[in-house]
Amino acid sequence: MIVNLASTSPGVLSGDRLEVKVDVAPDARMLLTMPSASRIHTMTAGHAELRQVFHVSAGGMLDYWPEYLIPQARSRYRQRNMLHVEPRGTLLWTESLAPGTHSLR
Repeated sequence: MIVNLASTSPGVLSGDRLEVKVDVAPDARMLLTMPSASRIHTMTAGHAELRQVFHVSAGGMLDYWPEYLIPQARSRYRQRNMLHVEPRGTLLWTESLAPGTHSLR
């Protein structure tokens, strides 16, 4: 199965709380991707959070391949990943970070 996580947001803003839960069944295969980069916008106060929980059952396989995470200058972002892989399960985890810039003009 190929799953493409899409967001309706133009990016992650202060106060955003995102949660992703993925459960791969025994002997199932999943490729989890995103159609575009995730921009973490500049924040004058507060922060944004992403909590991800992944569970891969025995014999299952998850290939997690999101697009770039682009934090802008003065962004505040917390990401927590909980990974549970049963024996004989397979997880390929990829993350790409591309620091952005912010003009002070």
